[in-house]
Amino acid sequence: MFNLFSFEALPVFIFVIGSFIGTYCILALYAKCAKKIQQKTGKLTKDINLILSFITGIVAVFTFLKIVFFNN
Repeated sequence: MFNLFSFEALPVFIFVIGSFIGTYCILALYAKCAKKIQQKTGKLTKDINLILSFITGIVAVFTFLKIVFFNN
């Protein structure tokens, strides 16, 4: 309607790569700091890490399937 978005291959690819790099950097920073946090909070942090891992994995699989099978 307003031509605000471009769904051509190159802009989408650049967005996906940027999202991947940003997510990787944030998760790497979290992993680096997680040891210090884990020592202070104990078992609760380990359980939260597992839950976050599953949620992230589910979102990644869902997004991948959506891109592969429902891309018009």
